[in-house]
Amino acid sequence: MALHTETPAEERTMLQLRQSLQRALALTMLGLLGGCSSAPPEDAAPDFELKDTEGNSVRLADLNGSVVLLDFWAVGCGPCRRTLPYLKAIHEKYGSRGLRILAINAWNEPIADIKDFAASMKMPYTILVEGRQVHRKVFNGSAVPMGILIDREGRKVYTYVGWDDERRRILDRKLEELFK
Repeated sequence: MALHTETPAEERTMLQLRQSLQRALALTMLGLLGGCSSAPPEDAAPDFELKDTEGNSVRLADLNGSVVLLDFWAVGCGPCRRTLPYLKAIHEKYGSRGLRILAINAWNEPIADIKDFAASMKMPYTILVEGRQVHRKVFNGSAVPMGILIDREGRKVYTYVGWDDERRRILDRKLEELFK
């Protein structure tokens, strides 16, 4: 059986081809790494703008530097009502330290109903209306209550759907970590 041995010309061609492939691979890797550095982090909370019950615009980006809890809720939602004592308590505990709670009505209920409900429940934080699109399209929400805790750098650190003692304990722990 005869073995093929490369001629000096073939060896030069193979060496050049190998070097070209190595350069192309190196450039591709640099391009990929460069592209990664300019992309927003996956956990960055997307910006949105909604109106409060008085018609004032509120943008999430304007709250950078604050810890923010987005609370998606509805007047007609029983589990949402069960979150209210807790939300009032954390507002009382952390509000002066930079916690901003944005209670976003996710069912686009009438503003008069939202105002009446917020007043009767003595909700001491910002109430935003017409939040269905933000809930569904921006944050992929499908149910209420839904909460998203955002750190001072604008990153989502905890998301929950529904409400029970386990979610409350996790949220307590996350808040304690953010306000150390």
